Amino acid sequence: MTALLVTARNLVAPARRTSSMGVIMAFALAGHGLGGWQGGYFFDVTGAYNWSYANAAFAGVANLVLISALWIATRQKRLQLSAA
Repeated sequence: MTALLVTARNLVAPARRTSSMGVIMAFALAGHGLGGWQGGYFFDVTGAYNWSYANAAFAGVANLVLISALWIATRQKRLQLSAA
């Protein structure tokens, strides 16, 4: 969670920072709540934690893909601005 706030501080303009922090925190807290619920649901359905761990691994990979895409986009934008 701390990394989310630091990243937003570095990537978001000061005028938009407050609203972006609210959106980030809302999605983060919803993800935490939903992840716990899904873990319990998958255990109740299957009687094992295999699907719960697979779901967590999928969420982690999706997060890495999203963060990588944002990093690449911001890096390209900075390179374009510095070249102009």
